[in-house]
Amino acid sequence: MRLLSVFLRTLLPLYAVVIGWLSLAPVSGEGLPWDKALHFVAYSGFAGLLLPWTRARTARLLPLGTAVLVYSALLELAQHSVPGRSMDGWDLLANGLGITVGLGCCWLFLRVASDTLRCWVCGVSPETGQTNPGQSV
Repeated sequence: MRLLSVFLRTLLPLYAVVIGWLSLAPVSGEGLPWDKALHFVAYSGFAGLLLPWTRARTARLLPLGTAVLVYSALLELAQHSVPGRSMDGWDLLANGLGITVGLGCCWLFLRVASDTLRCWVCGVSPETGQTNPGQSV
């Protein structure tokens, strides 16, 4: 049970690095016609990976989601200085909508999932709601 939670917690920083790299890599030519859909899907997944970091508490979703939105905005600002990239408010809107949908899915999971499943994904004890022994926060 602890191994799954640790694995899922490791994915978030790796995903953040991949999103950052893809956002800041120089490009040439025209953008993709489905660019906004890619932003939406990528940031929905990003927000979905916040689930293990909530420690099974819905109150942690908003601050974590806000942090992802700020990260997204910083990447958009940084694109201004990358060849072939430009800052785009529509990208930021697509990111924000994706984050909202991802957070909604996390909230739904925390409300509907069984105690055992929440324990496996979030790494907390179903009886106490506390971190499993030996697991760091």
